[in-house]
Amino acid sequence: MNNYDPSKSIDANALRLLAQAKNSFVDSWEAIIRYFSSYQWQELLFLIKTILIIISLTFFVLIVFLLVKIYILSKFKKDLKKPKKRRKRKIDKEWIKIENRIRSGTQENFKLAIIEADNLFNKVLKNINENEISNIDEIKQGKKMKNIIIEDKKYNLLKEEAEMIIGYYRNTLKELEVL
Repeated sequence: MNNYDPSKSIDANALRLLAQAKNSFVDSWEAIIRYFSSYQWQELLFLIKTILIIISLTFFVLIVFLLVKIYILSKFKKDLKKPKKRRKRKIDKEWIKIENRIRSGTQENFKLAIIEADNLFNKVLKNINENEISNIDEIKQGKKMKNIIIEDKKYNLLKEEAEMIIGYYRNTLKELEVL
């Protein structure tokens, strides 16, 4: 009698296949480890690290540059909005002349006060954004009155009108922190 057991041959074949799979896996794994520990891979990895460090430093320098630029521009913008003491004193002196013209009580001085107030406002307007003015309609009335005065030399300007227009300019200049 033959003692041939088919289950034993399957087990032997399965074991042989498993052993081959294990050897194949181990060989593949060792090949991967050899590649990543090879000189070529180390050289490539060093190159990648170097490039990434350069890119990181470039972005860092760019961020610092932009932050400094933003800081400088914000300081510059604040300086433009708030006049320097010397300039503020000059504006105050000009405004005192305008107020004295209104107090004088003569037609010519009323007209001159409005023209000078408009000119002063135009000087200040060069250094600010027009959107910062809340009472733009009142300023437009002042400019309209100035144009009437310039075009019609015989226009009869009342003291109340002159005081109202000068008040518009005064309020706007105070709002802009110039007076």
